[in-house]
Amino acid sequence: MLGFVLTTFLLIIHFNYGNDYATYYEWFLEVVDSNYTLSELFEPNADIKDPGWFVLYWFFALIFGGDGFFVMVAIVSIIEGIVYYKIICRYVPEKWYWLAMFIYLFQTCLYPLTFSMMRQALVMALLLLVYDNTRERKHIIQSIVLLIICFFVHKSSLFFIPFLFINYLPLNKYGKNISITLIVFLLVFLFLNRITHRVLDYIMMIPFFVTYGSIYSDAGVTITFGFGYILRLIMFGVLLSYLISEDTKDEYRDFVLLAAFSIIILPFETIIPLITRINYYFQVFYIIAIPVAYNNIKNIHVRNGLLALFIIYEIYSYSLFYAPTSVFYEGYRNFHSIFSVI
Repeated sequence: MLGFVLTTFLLIIHFNYGNDYATYYEWFLEVVDSNYTLSELFEPNADIKDPGWFVLYWFFALIFGGDGFFVMVAIVSIIEGIVYYKIICRYVPEKWYWLAMFIYLFQTCLYPLTFSMMRQALVMALLLLVYDNTRERKHIIQSIVLLIICFFVHKSSLFFIPFLFINYLPLNKYGKNISITLIVFLLVFLFLNRITHRVLDYIMMIPFFVTYGSIYSDAGVTITFGFGYILRLIMFGVLLSYLISEDTKDEYRDFVLLAAFSIIILPFETIIPLITRINYYFQVFYIIAIPVAYNNIKNIHVRNGLLALFIIYEIYSYSLFYAPTSVFYEGYRNFHSIFSVI
């Protein structure tokens, strides 16, 4: 609890920290100065591609005026913190809380990028909540409302909707077949790279993908197939072993499958930068899948060795995120708080 209170507090008070913060703030001020009506935000507009986020601007500006942005950031941060805290407490074994928290803090698409991509970070948390509702067969109306919000805040969420129902599949019965299928998909990319490249290029010619492709074409995506990728494949093997094993708990198979799928589509980020953003919706399940899958390894020496490799890789990736050569370096170089402007 204390860990999430502290990390959420930093999200609440941060100001002009992260690559996209200044842009989000400028958009808010534009809404304040333009006196948009609610209906105008949903009209076709080249500058407003995801009106749901601008509706939040409009709502908080209407109530709090020029300070509404800071209130909005605070409330969004609290919502995200509550969702992740409850999900970890509900599904992660208590002795592995530390690993789930480590993943939340060091997996760059989770806590670190929340300071920057506030819009998608909110959608990621809401989709995680919707997925929890879906697998538990509860709060249907709430889930529908949240899905509508997610779509209008960040349309990339549309890609994850089919996976919300993956828990309805008989995963415990076909664990081996599913694992083999995932391996085949990975081999297809590795050995038929040129063909998959052409297929994906054709898909990206669809107008919807063209729009988002242009937005994220300069996202700074660089995937190398060296030692780091080998470590990812080792993690992939651990996840598959969980799916194949007959000793695993069936209640976690869907989380592990979604996490494994993120590794399958990871190489495609070099072809279509948009896939980087889509993959975030799958990587969020690392906070559950990794502790559960590694806990399933019976040999303690093997488990600790593989876990050490995973932690070393995450710390290394985390350091690259803040390195001077990173596209995020300038945006994350110095932390600023709202106390400097209030």
